[in-house]
Amino acid sequence: MYRIAKTLNHNSFIGVEEENNREYLVMGKGIAFGKKTGQRVQPGDDARIYSLTEMTERGNARTIVQGVSPLSLELASAVLDEAEKEFGKIDRSIVFPMADHLDFAVRRIQNGEQISNPLTDDIRVMFYKEYKVASCIRELLKERLQIEIDEHEIGYLALHVHSAIVEENVSQAMEVARAVRESISLVEHITGHTIDVMSLSYNRMMNHIKYMVARVSTGETLKLDMNELVDVYNGGRPIKVVANLPYYITTPIIMGLFESGVPIDNITVMVQKEVADRMQVGPGSKDYGALSLAVQYYAEPYIVANVPPNCFIPRPNVGSAVIRLTRHQTPPVEVKDRELMFKLIRASFNQRRKTLLNGLNNSPELSFGKEQIAAAIEQLGVPAAVRGEALTLEQFARLSDLLGESR
Repeated sequence: MYRIAKTLNHNSFIGVEEENNREYLVMGKGIAFGKKTGQRVQPGDDARIYSLTEMTERGNARTIVQGVSPLSLELASAVLDEAEKEFGKIDRSIVFPMADHLDFAVRRIQNGEQISNPLTDDIRVMFYKEYKVASCIRELLKERLQIEIDEHEIGYLALHVHSAIVEENVSQAMEVARAVRESISLVEHITGHTIDVMSLSYNRMMNHIKYMVARVSTGETLKLDMNELVDVYNGGRPIKVVANLPYYITTPIIMGLFESGVPIDNITVMVQKEVADRMQVGPGSKDYGALSLAVQYYAEPYIVANVPPNCFIPRPNVGSAVIRLTRHQTPPVEVKDRELMFKLIRASFNQRRKTLLNGLNNSPELSFGKEQIAAAIEQLGVPAAVRGEALTLEQFARLSDLLGESR
């Protein structure tokens, strides 16, 4: 049973579930018709009920509901109904970011504004079924608002449908599509031939790149000898890496390149702004962590340019930055056991609120006794209650040597 907190229109209301006292969006044909705030309603089996505590890629669900029209919520829910018919069980919480996107799309159309999505053709092929489902919005908008929606808007909507059926948010799906397009464009440029998106060649390459991105994002790697590749194609000379990668695989690729021992002069990539900040920050900051120390051990980080959200379509909720990592000729610190040092670093930041002593003592990666750790911290000359975030790279290297000697 739900107590109405606010009616949105005849077909939806915000209600408080009486058993758990939480707010929900309740939708159904005529479910709020003639109803008033405070009334109790028992939704039927055909009603759609969404928790307003959901956190989405576009923000808090309740905030989204307050900022979009009830019709946009209805349209998004209708698209998800079609998705359920096609795919079976889906994540219906995507209704909130989808409604947010639809609300902006409707306003653009009504204002005579058009957007261009260079990835529309790729999305239509890569996410064929999702695009087919998203296309149902054409008739819905004609019927409800007498407006026409173009293929570019449907392409973006298809990514939301995709997000509802797999554990991948819209920006991740967009990055996969972009990686496919950039790779194919590079092949076209090198060969001088255009690859038809409807061809078998395109489909083969598209699937190869899709699964490549999936492997990297889950930490799976191919057995490729990068050093051999550099020897063959660059005579063993240091290379410069420049890339625009999906954000969620950038860090493992960067660390993989550094740790592999490949001769690298520098790496220039675009990353999420907060990740760039973490890479170059020093001790004592909330952004300082294992990534900061790992990057700074191998390279000198420098933010070349900040890239605000309004540079992208669709506009993300985060800023970006281009960062250059110039590899050190020699590591900035000397350490006897690099692997042990990084184990200490990871253990120190896995439980940031704990003292360095307790963090290291609780780590399953380390086998030192508490007394050994306490003695090493004392020899290091820092307070017994110090936390890992206060130590410099030099101090972690020294601590590693002290613990290594105590074995």
